[in-house]
Amino acid sequence: MTTRTIKQFGSGYGPNPVSIKATLNGVVVHDGPVPTKAGPPPVPAKDPDDLGSELFSWEKDVTYFGEETLEITVTTNGPFMLTSTLGNYPSWSASANIADPANSWQTVYVSNVGTPGGMTIGDPLKDEKINGVPQTPVHDAENPGQWWWIIKDGETFTANVMVKPGSTG
Repeated sequence: MTTRTIKQFGSGYGPNPVSIKATLNGVVVHDGPVPTKAGPPPVPAKDPDDLGSELFSWEKDVTYFGEETLEITVTTNGPFMLTSTLGNYPSWSASANIADPANSWQTVYVSNVGTPGGMTIGDPLKDEKINGVPQTPVHDAENPGQWWWIIKDGETFTANVMVKPGSTG
C-alpha cells in the first residue's frame, strides 16, 4: 500500500498574525496562527508563484477516490487566503514520465478530458460557502484550476475537497 500525502496551502494578510481553526471531516487539523504577510491580499487573488505556506496535511492510500469535508474559520486578524490543495503521486505520473512521483506536488483533481492525452486541471473544491452562503468561483481561461478564497475575520468557509486517485508511476 502506497500512502499519498495531501497538503493545504494558504496565508494570512495584514499587520498582525492571523489565526484560523481548520477541520477536516470534523477533526481539528490546525488551530492557531498561520504565516502572515504584511499588507492586503493580492488582487486578483491568484499568484501561481506564491502558494503561501503549508497549513496542514493528511494522508490517504494512493488509490483513494472521494471527498473530504473542509471547514476554516478565521478566528483573529483576518483576512486569510486559502490557496492550493496539492498531493504527491499525481494521477498523470506515468504518462508524464515523472521520475519521483513521491516528491512531485501537483493538484489532487485532474480531469482527463479534451484531446487524446490532454488533461484539464480542475478545481478540487466544490459546494463552497462562506457563513453558510453559497459561493461561485470564477473559472475561465484566465483562472483555470483551483479558485483561491479570501476569508475575512470572523468568517467560516466550508467546502468539499474532491480527491482523485494518484499514480505510483
